[in-house]
Amino acid sequence: LTRNIVVRDTEEFQELWSASDLCVIAHAYAHAPLAGSTAKADRPLFEAVRDRLDDLYLLRLSPGELAGLANSFGKLQQASELGHVMFFDRLGRNLARTADELGLRGACVALSAFAQASVRHEPLFGALEAPLPGWLHGRDCDTRQLSMLAHAHVRVGLTRSSVLPLIWERARRLVPYSDAHGVSVMIYAVTKASALGTGSGGEELVAALGKRLLALLQGGGSGVKGAHAVEPATVAVAAYALARGGCAELVEPALWRRLADEAAEPRCLERLSLSEAANVASAFATVAREAPEAADLFRSEFDAFFSALRRRVDRELGGGSEPVSSAGLGGLVHGGLPQPVQPLAASKLAAAFGEARCTDASETVRQLGYHCLMPTSSKTDRLGVGPLRSIAVALARLRVHDDDLLQALTAAQRPRGRAQHGR
Repeated sequence: LTRNIVVRDTEEFQELWSASDLCVIAHAYAHAPLAGSTAKADRPLFEAVRDRLDDLYLLRLSPGELAGLANSFGKLQQASELGHVMFFDRLGRNLARTADELGLRGACVALSAFAQASVRHEPLFGALEAPLPGWLHGRDCDTRQLSMLAHAHVRVGLTRSSVLPLIWERARRLVPYSDAHGVSVMIYAVTKASALGTGSGGEELVAALGKRLLALLQGGGSGVKGAHAVEPATVAVAAYALARGGCAELVEPALWRRLADEAAEPRCLERLSLSEAANVASAFATVAREAPEAADLFRSEFDAFFSALRRRVDRELGGGSEPVSSAGLGGLVHGGLPQPVQPLAASKLAAAFGEARCTDASETVRQLGYHCLMPTSSKTDRLGVGPLRSIAVALARLRVHDDDLLQALTAAQRPRGRAQHGR
């Protein structure tokens, strides 16, 4: 198919393939069940489609087709790494030209696609600022669409857009009808946009979202059957966003108790990645530090979560083998454990255990420290000074005395050249 698109001359190609045909092809490959894992193999196809869709072809597409095409290429994510930035610029200019015809759904799809591809196309975002206020008050507007719009603006750094306060206002009215996913994404967007304390109603929105999420977790939401309707990733996003945004005391203490209860359940904890679980642990540790009086009310729930997390980490670090020995890194390097835990996730877990003062996780944190120092072939897996230092701080907080590990962590924080030459 790729060869067929590439080799034919322009006149013959235009007779065989319409612009809409190419949109359908891109959509089919972008939304295939294994699209994420086959993106590299399909790259030549997307490049061929991109090169054929010049300005003349794009003019033949409807606003909905343009938004769908952006969505297909957005599924590939980082446009700059794949060479699609100029194509997104052409798409953006054509979408901006037809902005009034997009409608709310098309605007949500288009802006989310540009955000997913990490393309900040200001002419497009700016062109949609005029029609969006009217669409936000339409009958078809729901919290999921509002969260998509808010998240798109926040992800590309347009946190001062005039549209965001309108989204917060409309979201407050729709909160009682929102599902858990829409609530969590909206919490992420409003806290990431630094809307708290700006007079735009951010605090009221967060409080309302917290009440709605609590009702859904308790099984009291409209059309929702029990807490099983709340996905594990939703629990992780909501907890982390609330804590990171300084909202520990803006929501009811009962919400933190329910989040901790849910996160400790195997149906939730086992389905989270260790990085997501570390974010949840960091959120609970932050709440305990910033709202100690509230945290005391649900200390047992927090403790239960950290105990469950420690058991999972111990299992994944062990891999059925004996615990790592502290007899220096030499033995560890040559006869060490497999690495099911990514180094960055391991450092986040160690920091969370340390911040929460989980003394029963002292040995777990020590194992995580050694795990982070294991050699890796990927440069992206090598930890920087910040994560390495956070491990050392966690060891100190939990009073773990291991001179070999502390010396290795100190050496790893030095510049590579100095560490290698022993200077």
